[in-house]
Amino acid sequence: MAPETEAPAELYMYYPRFKVLNMAEIATHNFHNLLPLRGTEVRDALAWSKHLGEAVDTFGDRSETVIAQHHWPVFGRERARNF
Repeated sequence: MAPETEAPAELYMYYPRFKVLNMAEIATHNFHNLLPLRGTEVRDALAWSKHLGEAVDTFGDRSETVIAQHHWPVFGRERARNF
């Protein structure tokens, strides 16, 4: 679970069989939407960063691929961890 990041109820998922970490819209290839232009509430950047760190600590050594909705995948354990 990663509440109050991209949305009030957000989560990331790990698929152990495929060694894939799905970061949903929590980690993307562009700047996170901390101050949305569309008029929604400002996000808590510190909470967001804690959820990113938690994902790396929990799944970083097990993930060989990271995917995110609306973005391209990152292949390779080291590249995925750095992403």
